[in-house]
Amino acid sequence: EPQALEVVDSDEPIALEQWRQLRWQIGALATFTGFACAPKVILDGEVALDAWSQQTHWRHVLILLETPLQVEPGDEVELSFGADLRSLPVTHTFEAAVRRKGGDRHEAAGTTVVRLPG
Repeated sequence: EPQALEVVDSDEPIALEQWRQLRWQIGALATFTGFACAPKVILDGEVALDAWSQQTHWRHVLILLETPLQVEPGDEVELSFGADLRSLPVTHTFEAAVRRKGGDRHEAAGTTVVRLPG
């Protein structure tokens, strides 16, 4: 299920530094290698441009982890995400970890910093 990483709302003051902590459960045995990102722009609460569900000219971006990890059902992926909007290109920071089922082990998957060209 896609989750919001950064939010720019023209009706609100724009937070130039944004940080989010996201979590989700793993449902099947897999190798966790990274995150796929794509824009979703909500124009007026009703009309949206969503690169996940419709064709757009916007690219999808794959963020690869420093250390791929084997994950099992019940493990929890933790993503700390930051966006620095103070200068262009915007700097995005992804810090990932896996909390093993039962919560007693926590494995870091690394930090990736991305500056996408305009």
